[in-house]
Amino acid sequence: MLFSAAATGAGDVWAVGERQDRDGRFATLVEHFDGRTWSVVPSPDPGTSGNHFDAVAAGGPDDVWAVGQRDDAASDQPLVEHWDGRHWSVVPVGVPGALFDAVTVHNGQVWAAGQTDNATAQGRPLVAHLRDGRWETTVLTGIGGAFTNLTGIAATDRTVWTVGTFFDPVTGNQHTLVARHDADGWHAVDAPSPGTGDAVLGAVSAAGADVWAGFAKTDGRDPLVEHHRDR
Repeated sequence: MLFSAAATGAGDVWAVGERQDRDGRFATLVEHFDGRTWSVVPSPDPGTSGNHFDAVAAGGPDDVWAVGQRDDAASDQPLVEHWDGRHWSVVPVGVPGALFDAVTVHNGQVWAAGQTDNATAQGRPLVAHLRDGRWETTVLTGIGGAFTNLTGIAATDRTVWTVGTFFDPVTGNQHTLVARHDADGWHAVDAPSPGTGDAVLGAVSAAGADVWAGFAKTDGRDPLVEHHRDR
């Protein structure tokens, strides 16, 4: 299965996901399109029990990032790999008990988003930022709650946006979640959560002052698209 794609041009397209062997073990899957044909590109599988890619982003032909999760005997942890123009390699992040569902590259910086993934933290929103060769990870406080997942992230020159979903114990539903990062840190942004069932934002794209997010809502299984005009 392929879950995400990114391109630097018509002859340089990447798609990532997961594949399963006959024993039921999952491994990373990376495919590349050179303008004529698709081919599988070898990628590391560091997890002892399984490995998965959920998102890919490209900063250039020799700067491609894929994120997901690696499964180990003791605990699961985020999986981050980088393509340098010749091969894929694992990039340590140092956050046990977590996973990444989204990644973006902007001005040489990498942002990844997902959730903590352990019984104590209960799925809290997690963002990792790579700048000048150093990772900084942040569990967002005051945004969402228990069982929160970030599934999209986008960056502009002005700000970084992330979207996802959180569980509302009052209604028993998943509701939309939007947060932004600026000079003062991370802040929740009000976003519609229409319908009477779950409403989930699975991806976000930002260009200039315009921010678009969307996925689905469960009552009627309608698509959900939301727009924000940044001032």
